[in-house]
Amino acid sequence: MVQKSKTDLNIEIKSTALDSHVNENSIELKVLHLIRRFQMFHRVVISSFSWECLEKIRNIDSQIKLGVLVGDGSEDVSEAVIFGEKIKAWSIHPSMEDSSEENLRSISKKNFLSIIYTVNEKRDMKRFLDFGADGLFTNFPKTMRKLVNQYSR
Repeated sequence: MVQKSKTDLNIEIKSTALDSHVNENSIELKVLHLIRRFQMFHRVVISSFSWECLEKIRNIDSQIKLGVLVGDGSEDVSEAVIFGEKIKAWSIHPSMEDSSEENLRSISKKNFLSIIYTVNEKRDMKRFLDFGADGLFTNFPKTMRKLVNQYSR
């Protein structure tokens, strides 16, 4: 993840790791415990396609940064924004396909950061930066970093 803010680590909780309820062995509590243990609270955003998981985490911790993943054939960006407001999310993470300039504006208008996944082509990186994306997930961080440095000059 390369972005303009100071968050260094995105932790995506996969739906296959989830229990039906929160208990001392649930992934939600384990992740929160590790974030606190390593004092990473202000440098981490927890994201998931499982909105139920994000809701559970918000009920446990009112301050942790949450990112709503959208675009795997689930809800659309407008629904993600509504859900993000409900759980007081920090960011919305749409797929490249769901990252039109209009969708990014609607995310920004509600004061969420937009962090797009997975952007690997330089031309796509440029396009989304021009659209105003706040961050990009990529498998090529060096390419992305060079591009971000060019934009910040």
